[in-house]
Amino acid sequence: MKDQTVNRDYNKFPVILLRYWSLILMCFLSSCSVALLISYFTGSIVNEIRFILFFMISTGIFSLLHSLKYRKSFSLFASDGIRSLLLQIIFIGLSITAILSGSTGFFICASVAGLILLFFIDNSFSPGPERTKLFFHGGQTILTGLLMISFLSMLMIPFLFISVIKLVSGIYYLLKFKADSNVSGLRFLRIMLLLISGSCLLTRIAYPDYLITFLFFCGELIERILFYYDYDFDSENSFTDNSSSIKIADNEKEGS
Repeated sequence: MKDQTVNRDYNKFPVILLRYWSLILMCFLSSCSVALLISYFTGSIVNEIRFILFFMISTGIFSLLHSLKYRKSFSLFASDGIRSLLLQIIFIGLSITAILSGSTGFFICASVAGLILLFFIDNSFSPGPERTKLFFHGGQTILTGLLMISFLSMLMIPFLFISVIKLVSGIYYLLKFKADSNVSGLRFLRIMLLLISGSCLLTRIAYPDYLITFLFFCGELIERILFYYDYDFDSENSFTDNSSSIKIADNEKEGS
């Protein structure tokens, strides 16, 4: 079988982005929600309760709409879709209770539920047997969530440790897929955004600052997008979840 992972057509990138934008956004918002909750109790630069609650509730609503949109493709009520949605509801419920009550016990329960949710998102779907398997990628939700927590909480040592992991991942895929010149530029931009925001955190120059925080989150969103591009989602490949192997593109056509 011809290897399609190194010399791929860049024209597939916007197709992947448009087809899976809701999945990308749902995973990214979930990482942000967990990070906002945990960093709020550890001492965050974002500590406005109303904003955090609004963000979490909005994320839950978006996740519900996304799950309903793909209920046929993902066999929502027979596989991981319903479990992911339930975990999201449990996490949001515990988070709201923890924030409003200020209870340490609820905070611990909400944090554990949030981390389980991120692990579950990373492991709900795996590459089909005919695709290149990505055993590790910096765009995974758990790594993104942990990096966000350390950035918002100004925890330099955890931030450095996770940043190194993400940089290694980014450089690896930059070299592996260097034939994709346009996407390589996006990878380079992502690396630069991480270095800039990390430097501001370590030196405390322009940190905390809304612009630096915005650039940091933009970098994480870019890496999540690259995560799906590196999985090379196209109509010839399939997702494999814990219960069945399905082809999203085909199911979308049948649903429409």
